[in-house]
Amino acid sequence: HSVAALATVTVVFVTDVAATPSPTPREDDRAILTAIPARTPTIIVLNKIDRVTPKSLLFPVLEAYGSLREGATLVPVSALKGDGLERIL
Repeated sequence: HSVAALATVTVVFVTDVAATPSPTPREDDRAILTAIPARTPTIIVLNKIDRVTPKSLLFPVLEAYGSLREGATLVPVSALKGDGLERIL
């Protein structure tokens, strides 16, 4: 049973973005994401997108985080405003 249970585990990793986001993932985020076993389904939630203007600044951030986990699902959200939360559930 434990092998079947492990096959269904999905990791949801939540981090936030700065008002002026860096296109380079933070070292602690990088360390956590690379520690997740390669075949584990992963959802990367980038919170606080409401602080970023213009929104085009998010594209390099999304690309950088996506490159850390092949096949990861990226979900930009604003928990404060409720934007994008339905995509997580």
